[in-house]
Amino acid sequence: MTSIQLKQHLEFNKSLSGILDVLKIAASVQLRQLQSSALLPETFPRHLEACFQMLASHNEVAHPFLSRRDHRPACHVVVTSEEGFTGELNTLLTEAALNARQAARGDRLVVLGARGASTLEELGESFVYLPGVSGEPGRNEVRRFKNYLVNEYLQGEFGEASVIYAKFISVGSHQIEAKRLLPCPALFGGSESEDEALPIEPTAERVVEGLVSLWLEQTIAAIFRSSKLAELSARLMHLEGSDQELSRINQQLGLRYVRHLHALADKAIREISASRLAGAREYEVSDG
Repeated sequence: MTSIQLKQHLEFNKSLSGILDVLKIAASVQLRQLQSSALLPETFPRHLEACFQMLASHNEVAHPFLSRRDHRPACHVVVTSEEGFTGELNTLLTEAALNARQAARGDRLVVLGARGASTLEELGESFVYLPGVSGEPGRNEVRRFKNYLVNEYLQGEFGEASVIYAKFISVGSHQIEAKRLLPCPALFGGSESEDEALPIEPTAERVVEGLVSLWLEQTIAAIFRSSKLAELSARLMHLEGSDQELSRINQQLGLRYVRHLHALADKAIREISASRLAGAREYEVSDG
């Protein structure tokens, strides 16, 4: 590689390093904003749980939300990202979804995010694609996904729905988790067996639907938020690693460039010295 080529590589890598710095700053700002965004009061889940227990203590609750249907296929939702630079996070998420799926039972895969969809397409897997989580998940986004799950579940398209997502722990740490959303008999103190509950009045059924809907929205919002935090932290760590690797490559290119310049300078000095020496010898011969 010539000195001109080495210099061009160094200049290109310098520009690329600047782009990585901008991307790191953007990911860091998004991460801090999402961490500081408003959350539901810490007491809200406890109050919601108290409502579940109060209803369960007065009635034997029978509702599709609370009864297992093991003879039907399950739905596994995997929350991936819309953008890249997340390292192996999306790969781990899609692998977890494929491992959870029982193909013989006809389980369904639902993918949130273009990156997970791209991975499954490359593997030749069938799935349902839904848009991924935005910068800060809003109420409409949460309700749209909740309504999709509830409608498909009540229509009998699947007997169980679970979400596989990245749980945010810290900027440098996250883990893959799976959470079942439907059915949810444990919320009312019910057992996991199928169709054990007794019928209740329609008014109580409406209460069940309202409480489960509220719980689903709160749980999905928390999952979306955790997934986005994990995505941003993974992107930040991946960009930092890429920046460090680029710095290492630049250092090696810089050393090669300096050595190349020294070699060229040394060659030029030797040629000048040889030329002067030859000229001096010619002068001595002609003078003699």
